[in-house]
Amino acid sequence: MSDRIRVVYWNSIPSPYFVERLTALSAIDHLDVHGIFNSERNADRSWNVDPETWGFDGHWADRTRVGLYDASRLVKSLRPDLLVSLYGEPSFAINGPRSALHSRRWAIRVVPTFDAWESRHPLKEATKKALGRIVDGAKVPGPDGRAYAARMGVSPGRICEVQQSVPVEHFRSGGTRSTARHRLGIPESEFVFVYVGRLWEGKGLGTLLEASQRVSSSRPWSLLVVGDGPMEGDLRRRDDLPLRLTGFVQRPELPAVLAAADCLVFPTMGDPFGLVVEECMAAGMPVIASDQMGDARRRVEDTDAGLIVSEPTGPAWAFAMDRMLHREAHERWRVGAVRAAQHVGHDAYVRDFLAFTESMLALPPRRPHLRRSVGVAGR
Repeated sequence: MSDRIRVVYWNSIPSPYFVERLTALSAIDHLDVHGIFNSERNADRSWNVDPETWGFDGHWADRTRVGLYDASRLVKSLRPDLLVSLYGEPSFAINGPRSALHSRRWAIRVVPTFDAWESRHPLKEATKKALGRIVDGAKVPGPDGRAYAARMGVSPGRICEVQQSVPVEHFRSGGTRSTARHRLGIPESEFVFVYVGRLWEGKGLGTLLEASQRVSSSRPWSLLVVGDGPMEGDLRRRDDLPLRLTGFVQRPELPAVLAAADCLVFPTMGDPFGLVVEECMAAGMPVIASDQMGDARRRVEDTDAGLIVSEPTGPAWAFAMDRMLHREAHERWRVGAVRAAQHVGHDAYVRDFLAFTESMLALPPRRPHLRRSVGVAGR
């Protein structure tokens, strides 16, 4: 009999960073890693998806007659030691307990959510708390996720922090600043703020545009916008601001674009985490970010990697951008960002995930009879 630990991770889509992490886990000899996905991508995502490049066994969840996704058949065939899943969507909330009937332990991935992005319907909140009382544990990215899982009813001793990670060396591979700027037509003397992400109001772009009109520094600067989305057309028509738009850039080409920039601006109104912060730190730049993302101050201010803005207003963001335009301050925060990026590689994720797996399997199952009842009801 094999002594390898079988881990099945049920996620909504095979996003690039998730595929990279499962691939890193699959390199561990005593782990047998499988990914289950509902679909190739969400309608608002433009990532390339190529299962031929995955370093793990990937599977697609079944689609039920009512349009939900169900991984229970696959989980039953795989019989994992540990099943990890999401929980916030109906597919996971209803079919997660069913799938967990065929796994030794079941844990959910919990990240903090924000009112600007998520409605707080009483039934939805009650469902979260019901799930929190029957899962064996929760995997969280930091203290904010830990607090959220505890509010759901997960016992503190069953909550494990696992470092969110990025391929640091990949984002350092963008080449020289001069080469990147020449390719994009950006003068060497210009300070470049960069925004990377979906172009829609929920990311705080309205605030960022207002701030751009209020920046008072005399130093030449511009805003490089990387991404696509509903606001792209409006942004391209803004000839009153120093904007450059690249459209969506696939992950392999992204470092060569980031190499041209000096600072990330991330005015999100509700990201559960916002991994672009770590990506840009790995590319060697400091960050100005909203506090409406998971563990914001711990990731940015506590590492001296930039600034956190707590007011979603144009004047507050313009003030932060003016501060970043001071050469001495920018260099200090840049050094902090490079230092912080040394601790967010996939090796950190693997280390934490192994500790999480061992912890889950060492604990007794939590309320298995209640979970079985919920699973039967879901069926």
